[in-house]
Amino acid sequence: MYMPAIFNATLKHKVTKSLDVLTSCCLWHFFVWIFVSLNHYTVSQLCLYATKIMIKKNAFSILVALIIMYLSLANSHTFDSVTIFNSIPNFDKFVHVGMYFGFMSVIILEHRNSVQNVRQLLIVGLIPAFYGILMEILQSTLTQTRTGSVFDELADCIGILISIFIWLWFNPAKKIKSDNY
Repeated sequence: MYMPAIFNATLKHKVTKSLDVLTSCCLWHFFVWIFVSLNHYTVSQLCLYATKIMIKKNAFSILVALIIMYLSLANSHTFDSVTIFNSIPNFDKFVHVGMYFGFMSVIILEHRNSVQNVRQLLIVGLIPAFYGILMEILQSTLTQTRTGSVFDELADCIGILISIFIWLWFNPAKKIKSDNY
C-alpha cells in the first residue's frame, strides 16, 4: 500500500500507539485522534494502515478465531468419526471450554505487555464472549445439522474466565493493578 512521504516513522508510531488505545476499548478517542491530528490524510488511507497493523498484532488470535469458526459451523457429520463425542455425555461443553480457553489465552499472550489492570483484562475478555454468541447465532441460523445453545455460550465464558484467572495467578511479576477495577 502506498503511503505519502509525509507519513513518516513518527506518525506511524502515533497510529500504532492509538491502536493500543483502540485495543483497550477507547474507540471514541481513537476516531477523535484521527480526525484532529491527522486530518491531512484520507480516512481510507488511515483505515487501511490501521487494519494492516491490527492484523499483524493479532495474527494468532485471528487464526484461532477462524479455526473456531470452522469447528462451529462445520457439518455435524464431520465429527461422526470421533467416537469420544458419542461416548461421553455433554463432551461438547468441554470442547467449548477448551476452545475459548485457548482463544482467550492467545489474546492475552498477544497483548501481555499492554494489559495494565484487571478491568482491561475483563473488557478484552468480552471479545471472545461476543464471538461465542455470534457463533451460536450462526450455528442456529446458517447450519442444518447444528443448533445454538445457551449452555454452549456458558461453557465458552467459563473457558474465558479460566484463562483470565490462570493469567492472573501465574503472572504476579507483571503486578497488574487491581485497584483501578
